[in-house]
This record gives sequence, C-alpha cells and structure tokens, in this order.
Amino acid sequence: MTGHEPSQDDLVGPSGRGGADEDPALAGSLRRAGTAVDPPPPELRDAARAAFAWRDPDSALADLVYDSSDDRDALAGVRGAGASRLLAFEYSEITVEFEVTRGGRGYRIVGHVVPPAPGRVEVRHAQGSMDLDVDELGHFAAGLLPKGPISVRWTPLDGVTVATEWVRI
Repeated sequence: MTGHEPSQDDLVGPSGRGGADEDPALAGSLRRAGTAVDPPPPELRDAARAAFAWRDPDSALADLVYDSSDDRDALAGVRGAGASRLLAFEYSEITVEFEVTRGGRGYRIVGHVVPPAPGRVEVRHAQGSMDLDVDELGHFAAGLLPKGPISVRWTPLDGVTVATEWVRI
C-alpha cells in the first residue's frame, strides 16, 4: 500500500462514469466471457424471445397485484403446497383474475374479468396462443397450456384492450 487514498480520478475514466461502458471492446470482451462461463438457460432465452415477439403496444398493461405462490413461500412449513395458483392483475378499474391448475398433460386456467363484460381473451404462451370467449359474467377457461411464460390479453366488446404481465406457470 502506498498509504494514499485513491482520488476520484483514479476511480473513473475521462467521462467521469468509469467502467466498461467507456471501452466498447472491453465491454464486448466482458460480455463474451460472462456468456461463456455462465450462459443464460435456454428457457430464459426462449421466454425473452417469446415476450418480445408478443409485445403489444396497443394494449394497456395490467400489473400483477397478487400471486398466491408468494403466500405459499411465506407460509412454507405451515401448510402443504397448494394444488393451484391464483393470480390477479389490475389496470385502472379493470381486474383480470385467474386460477392455474396443473393437469396430466399441461396447465388449465379458469378466470374472470372485473367488472364483468363479454368479449374475447387471448391466452398467449411460448408455443402460440389460444382465443377464447368471455361470457357476460366475465368468465373464461383454457386448458392444456404448456409450462412456461403466459400472458392473457382481454378485448371487451367496447373499451380498452388489456394485456397482463407475463408470468411463468
């Protein structure tokens, strides 16, 4: 040790920010090294590509406001794992809720829209999508969904189209 504290000039580059962003060659080299040592899992890459492909700038985004798996994590050891997962998403005054259950060959969702209104739901997943009717009570159901990311896009007969955040089932 030299006995002297490093100055600000010792810690940052000419732009004042410091780091690999000042040297594109260094940044690229670090990115390649990180990918070689710890590559992203294929399912993460596939999910990212699917989410990008399904982006929908014309829909309002409903935020995830409840996930029962969070409750199970908090209560681990108190009771056994549940057979289903409840999810709720909100945008303004609209709520999209559904229950996910696992079956022998895939997943099933049963849901409803609040306030209830007829329309269409598109359940989007990495392998495609499924179009469903929403009845006058706001109910819908879909079966045989693959494991992985899903998003529900609700289009009422009149009003704003709402798409949920992507969640992994």
